[in-house]
Amino acid sequence: MESAHRTVSAVISLSLAFAKVLRACALAEADELGYFPAAAVSEPMGKIMGRRYYVPNFSRHLFDLCESKRGAVLKKIGEPRRIRFRFADPMMQPFVIIHDYSNGNLTNALLKESKGRTKDTLLGQLSS
Repeated sequence: MESAHRTVSAVISLSLAFAKVLRACALAEADELGYFPAAAVSEPMGKIMGRRYYVPNFSRHLFDLCESKRGAVLKKIGEPRRIRFRFADPMMQPFVIIHDYSNGNLTNALLKESKGRTKDTLLGQLSS
C-alpha cells in the first residue's frame, strides 16, 4: 500500500486536474468487476467541479492515467467508443477516497451523492 500512496501522491502532485479525475473515477458507478465507462465519471466530475462536465473534457486524462507516465493507476479494456476503465489495483479506489477525504478534498455530502461501489462501506467508517 505504501507504493500505492506514492503513486497517488505522484499523480496528484503532477496536476490538480488529474487528481480531480482520479477522485471522480473513485466515485463513479462501476460494475461488479470494477469497470466503468467514461460516461460514469461525468456525474461525479461535475459535482467535484461544480458544473456539468462532459466526457470530452476529461477523456484524455482517463487515457493518460492508464499510461506509466501517470502511474498506470487505471486499466482500460474494450474497443474504441466502448472502452471501460477500472483501477489497476482494486485497493486504489478506496485509498483515493480515504486519501481525499482525509485531506479535505472530499466531503460527506459528495460521498453520499456518489453511486460508487464502496460508498456505503466508507460512509459508515468515515462518519464514526
